[in-house]
Formats: sequence, C-alpha cells, structure tokens
Amino acid sequence: MIASRYILERPLAKGGMGAVWVARHVELDVHVALKVMAPEHADTSFARDRFQREARACAQIQHPNVVAVHDYGVADGVPFLVMELLQGEDLQGCLAREGRLSLPAAIAVILPVCKGLRRAHELGIIHRDIKPSNVFLARQGEDVVVKILDFGVARITHDSSGQTTRTGVLLGSPSYMSPEQARGRHVDPRSDLWSLAVVLYECLTGRTPFGSQALGELLLEVCTEPIAPPTTFAPDLPAVVDSFFARALARNPDERFQSAETFAEALDSLRGGMPNLTLGPPRGMGRDPAAPEVSSSQTPPPTLTPTAPGIATTTMGRSRPRAALLALGIVAPIVLGLGALAVYGFSSPEEPLEPAGAAPAEPIVTRPPDTPAPTVSASAPAAPPETVTLPHAVPSAAPPPDVPRTSRKAPAPRASSKRPSPAPPVPTRDPTFGF
Repeated sequence: MIASRYILERPLAKGGMGAVWVARHVELDVHVALKVMAPEHADTSFARDRFQREARACAQIQHPNVVAVHDYGVADGVPFLVMELLQGEDLQGCLAREGRLSLPAAIAVILPVCKGLRRAHELGIIHRDIKPSNVFLARQGEDVVVKILDFGVARITHDSSGQTTRTGVLLGSPSYMSPEQARGRHVDPRSDLWSLAVVLYECLTGRTPFGSQALGELLLEVCTEPIAPPTTFAPDLPAVVDSFFARALARNPDERFQSAETFAEALDSLRGGMPNLTLGPPRGMGRDPAAPEVSSSQTPPPTLTPTAPGIATTTMGRSRPRAALLALGIVAPIVLGLGALAVYGFSSPEEPLEPAGAAPAEPIVTRPPDTPAPTVSASAPAAPPETVTLPHAVPSAAPPPDVPRTSRKAPAPRASSKRPSPAPPVPTRDPTFGF
C-alpha cells in the first residue's frame, strides 16, 4: 500500500526511472494510474524535481487534452504521482501499426494537442518533450480524447519553488527537439510547436525528417540539414502541406507559427474541401462542456509561404559549404551537451507488462451533411465532421513512466541538397487506434 490509501493491483509499465501501476484508492474505491519512482533514484535531486515538476505542471493546466494529476507525495522516501487511468494507446503505437495516417486523421489527432499546448503556454509551461509516445489516444466512453502526457522535463516559467532547469543542458528526445533546444539554448512555446510539427510530419509520411542514428550527427542534422518536403515521401499529399511545413519547421523561431492557436488555424485550413474527421463521439453524443473553444475570429489565418527557410524546396535550403561552416559553430556546444543528454535525456524505454491487444475495429463512418456533430478543431467547423466508430473492447493503458523513448523504426534517409526522387508512398489507413 502506498501512503496508506493506494493499493497497487497490477503493473502497467516499467522503465529506468520507475514504474506505473494500476492502483485502487481504498476509501473512494476508484482506480488510478500510480507512477512510483525507482528507489535507486529517490535520492537524486534531478529525478525528484522532475517528478514534482510533472505533478505541478499538470495540476496547473487542468485541461481535457492534458492528463489529469490527482495526487502527489512521498511514501517511505520514494516519490509517487497519481494520475487518471487512461485506456487506449499512445500515438507511437498507432503509427507502428498503421504506418502513417491520412491527412484528415492526422489533423484530428494534432488539433487537440494544440488545444492542450495552448493552455499550457498561457500558464507559462513549456513541455519540451512532445513526441508520439507522449500523445495518448484515450477511450472515454464512446469518445476518443487526445491527451498530452509526461511534463517531467517541462519548463515552468512562473515556478515559485525556485526549481529551474539549466541553460546548456539538453532535455528531451533528439529526433523531436527544435534547433534551439538541440543547442541547449533558451526555449519558448515555439519550440514545442516545432516538435509538434515533427510529430505531424511523422504521422503523414511514416518517418521523422531526421534519420541519423549517431546522436551527434542527429543533433547537427536537426540544426543544419535541409528538410525534405513531406510530399517527397508521401506524393499523395496536397502541395499546400509542404507550404505548411515550410513555416512550421523554419529554423528561425521568428519565422515559425508564433502560437499554438495560429498553428492550429493553419493546420485546420489544410482540410480544404475535405470532410472534417474527429475522434468522436461516433453516435451523436454531446461534446464535453469542459473543453474550451478556441476562437480564430480575431486572428486571421496565417499566410503560408512555400519558400520559407528551413525546409527543402527545389533547391533544398542552404548550400552545403555554408551549412558546413555553420555546423562548425555549433559542434562545440552540441558535443558539450551530449554527456548531459545521455544522463537526462536517455534511459531504457519503458516495458509494457501486458499485451496491448485490441478487438477488430469497426470502419470509420461519415456523417450525412445535415447531421450536426462536435469537432476537435481549434476553430469553428466549416462542415459537419466525420467520426471514428469504435468497437467495445478496449485495452487498459496508462501514462508512461518518466523515461523518454527512442523510436525503433528504421531511420529516415538524410535530405540532400537535391530534391530526392519521390519514394513510394506508405499506404495510409484511417486509424482504428487499436480499440
């Protein structure tokens, strides 16, 4: 029993920093996900600060698209964190099964993340580790609700506890880091938006923009190498998607989308004439009244420029000689940060202790045009949305322990100074999300 009120019933996942259990509150008789730190890390100030930072961040945000934290404490010298028990799977598992998502399905997943990030950023909280494994597709009744997980390396700008993170120390997952984060520099909300753009790129193409396996080369690639447009790997995507990423993956933060709201507006505009796809409810159930609406009435949709710097077009960004010279200026800070990243950013991945089996999914159903339905769009819907029809059998899952995970997928080929020949597209399917 933990803290005289939580009975540990069965393990869900474990990792180098701790484990997650299904637990039951003895007085309330409700089940929760209880994350407990490994005893060997309990005396490590960094690990304890990370645990407490995650609890404080999630408790402050209180948003439907962010995992809820119910309790935090220390029992027998070991910190623990109590969260809502989620059922479903993370986006990493979904992509491993589906290969890649259709454009409307990817938009339906990413827009709720924009909502959660918008609320976090309004409170001065920078996540710093947005990646597929920290985006959870949670089944709630007949709805699928997208949840952001793991604020353990978040930066809380208004933290009154005196806990800070040091500039020059690399925190996060290298494949999804923004260039400024990879350099160990100060980050702001635009860094999270870069990471979210990388997640979206992976959803649409089945790979990340950066493919180096060696850590130092990967960080240099994030900071300097031209980025192949997503249509290089997914020719079925409309050309306007390349224009979106030209801005979303601009290496200069001032040239990116400046807020989660403008990111969401531009992303939502990519639907064009497509029917909107939402993640629920599939049978006319009402929208969660606690989910705030994001209005775009006062902010015009941003203009997308296909030639924005930072992403490859016909000429693929910087010339090689100039990029090589620029790389020389950042090699030193990156190399100096590798030791810290090895300690703080990499641990053994968590290991699920039960299979994530799922029943066969029912097909996606398109609503008739005259049927009203809720939407997860960050702006008012222009058309009634599609819905995902889910079967009833759902595996149990919970937010992962404080362990950044590395992808096991084959690395993406490095972009060159010439536009690559279009690769055969990965087959897309509308997601069933494992339910």
